[in-house]
Amino acid sequence: MSLEKVSDEIISTAKKEADSLKNTAKKEADSIMQSVNKSIEEKQSFADRQTQGVIDAMAKKELASAKLEEKRLVLDAKKDVIEKVYEGLEKKVIAIDKKTKEKAYAKLVKNAKQEFEPAYMYARKEDIAIVKKIAKSVKVIEEDLLGGIIFENSERTVRLDKSFDGVLATLKSENIKDVSEMLFD
Repeated sequence: MSLEKVSDEIISTAKKEADSLKNTAKKEADSIMQSVNKSIEEKQSFADRQTQGVIDAMAKKELASAKLEEKRLVLDAKKDVIEKVYEGLEKKVIAIDKKTKEKAYAKLVKNAKQEFEPAYMYARKEDIAIVKKIAKSVKVIEEDLLGGIIFENSERTVRLDKSFDGVLATLKSENIKDVSEMLFD
């Protein structure tokens, strides 16, 4: 056999082996690529699920926050309406005519004297003359009130608040639920 034939045969065998190695490498590369692509798809799917979970959680949080803010705004609006009702009531109390005040103050003084002998009475500036007329032997002192009278004994140890301010505050605290139900239900 000639050298050329041997060389051609070696080259042919080498080419066949190279082609076989190339085919095997290509198959291995394809298998690796399929595995990598599958891994990428799984990771992408996992990341998508996690992202959607985060988006859903954020949406729930924002919705809850918005509902809480809505409740706060509604409660604030209701509180404002209730305050306006009581402000209107205060204005009506201040506007009570003199004759009605004289009758009311006379009853307040009579009721206070049943509990103790008042030595001091506190009234708003505009009502001092009325109170002095009803209770002549008592010292009447000006007080910043809507109306009514605050009574004290001579030692100033007993105080009886029959001011309209006190009555309205008591009404407000004791009846806020009822007023709210009447206005909003």
